[in-house]
Amino acid sequence: MVTVKVRAQYASGITTPYSPPKISAPGVPDTPAAPKLVVGSKKLSVSWAAPNSDNGSAVSDYNVRYRKQNSDNSWPSTWSAHSHSGTATTATITGLTNGSAYQVQVQAVNGVGAGGWSSSMIAVPEDVPDAPAAPTLAYGDQSLSVSWSAPADNGASITDYDMRYCDNSTGCDVASEWTMLDDSGSNGTSTATTASITRLANGTDYQVQVRAGNRAGDGPWSASATATPMAVPGAPAAPTLTKGARQLSVTWTAPATNGAPITDYDVRYCINSTGCDAASEWSSLIGGDDPGTATTATITGLRNGTEYQVQVRATNSVGDGPWSPSSTAAPEDVPAAPTAPAAPVAPALAYGDHSLSVSWSAPADNRASITDYDVRYCDDSTGC
Repeated sequence: MVTVKVRAQYASGITTPYSPPKISAPGVPDTPAAPKLVVGSKKLSVSWAAPNSDNGSAVSDYNVRYRKQNSDNSWPSTWSAHSHSGTATTATITGLTNGSAYQVQVQAVNGVGAGGWSSSMIAVPEDVPDAPAAPTLAYGDQSLSVSWSAPADNGASITDYDMRYCDNSTGCDVASEWTMLDDSGSNGTSTATTASITRLANGTDYQVQVRAGNRAGDGPWSASATATPMAVPGAPAAPTLTKGARQLSVTWTAPATNGAPITDYDVRYCINSTGCDAASEWSSLIGGDDPGTATTATITGLRNGTEYQVQVRATNSVGDGPWSPSSTAAPEDVPAAPTAPAAPVAPALAYGDHSLSVSWSAPADNRASITDYDVRYCDDSTGC
């Protein structure tokens, strides 16, 4: 309470007595200024200053209220009260919806009653984005194409994605085993949900993870997806050809598999004089003549003396690799290798004085000239 008395003073200096005292009753507190709001995940932290005057009765409590904006951006007519007790000038409103706008007001209370509500402050609770689901991977030659779906942004638009990968054989258990993919885009960030990882090793298993970021920070990493870069096999070197009668024997060395085992080889040939420029000029080994995964084959039914080009290619689970360079040869009848001479027929004998004259006919030389003969004898009574 406040007691007030009044008296008058004249120019001459004479003063009157004081009037009877008047006692003024206290009032409700002044209206506080608009509160300050700090956003969090599904919550708002509220702080405010005490009103300028308690109007004769100390502030004993504060009331805090809030309301959520409607989907049409209008504000409802009703408010929700936040429980608050005492003279503290802070409060935390929880259980809110990330991404929705809220108005908050504060009023002071003293022994006389509640003052006016403050002006509203508006804020939107938000959090870092959720973890995306494991990305989808598509293999390529020394590369992986990565795609993913945007996760919940939790109240603040996603401004960037990070992607990292590691060699699955290392276990990928520590951060140092992961390689971060550089952000794309001229400003160093990207909201695209696709990316490519290049310069990988074909045939090596990789784990890949993605995370999203917004103004609240980086969200958690996604679960890993695993894939192996691979490509069609390389081209074999030009095959080796061995001539035969109306045939060519073909051998070659396996090319690089490029990450997937070779499952088949194709062999094709054409008559060299045609130029072999059009696919229709080539014939392929099929059926029982197809080499499968062997690195040898025989082309039969050819014409002796006619020159042929021969090429080979490898296949794996990705597809057919390129054809090798051509090798060229002409089938021909190749003489068999020489062998030892045949045995002569029994020799002819003519007796003489203490002597025998021996003669015989030359046997077949089996493709190599005879260079020598051996002759032996024994006493027939010994049985030889």
